[in-house]
Amino acid sequence: MRYDRILVVVDVPTVELYLLTAAIAYGKATGAEVRFLHILPFDQLTGVADSEYDQTLICLRAWQAIARQSGVAASIAQGVNNPMQAVREMAQSWSADLIMIPKEQKSLSRFAQPLSYEAIAASVDCSVVAVQQLVGDAVSVQIRIKPTQKQQIAVTKAQLELLFARSG
Repeated sequence: MRYDRILVVVDVPTVELYLLTAAIAYGKATGAEVRFLHILPFDQLTGVADSEYDQTLICLRAWQAIARQSGVAASIAQGVNNPMQAVREMAQSWSADLIMIPKEQKSLSRFAQPLSYEAIAASVDCSVVAVQQLVGDAVSVQIRIKPTQKQQIAVTKAQLELLFARSG
């Protein structure tokens, strides 16, 4: 299966650089477009200072620039909503065919309904990849290829690019 649109769910305060690296590597290897999505908790809508919102945009734009400098078409989006709803709506409206999330989402647990790989995989009509950094360059990848197939694989970042290229 080839993926042309990758939605990468990130949390600005605790960015998972290995996730960004994996998304950009896959986008570069396959020509896929990448969209970085950051979600602000709905209950914080009125409490988010303009400077916090601006800082988030600065980070998202920096990641977009890094992706573009690597030859990857990239865009950014911010959601202010229930995180599951925001991911589901963005995946659907943007026609994402792959969602990449960090497997361990410590900062996203601040939501009343935190994101989880299992919950996202059950609620969207596209493939989902949960990436977790192990030691050094090694990462663990859990893949849900629509509709139900899962795989657990430990690979280096260089091997990750090959893994995605083979699935296309």
